Amino acid sequence: MENIEKIKRVLEKLRLEELEIDMEESGSGKIGGFIVSKIFEGMSQLERQNYIYGIIWKKN
Repeated sequence: MENIEKIKRVLEKLRLEELEIDMEESGSGKIGGFIVSKIFEGMSQLERQNYIYGIIWKKN
């Protein structure tokens, strides 16, 4: 659960419009879920992933 909270804090710092986050951790430690934001309207799954990765890597 600690890993999920860390991920949520990072995503919240991105200030995505109308952000909704739902995540869960499996018994093996894998994390899955979804991120919803108005900014993703009309984007494919790949475009959304690239958008998030691009922002995170720019900030580091």
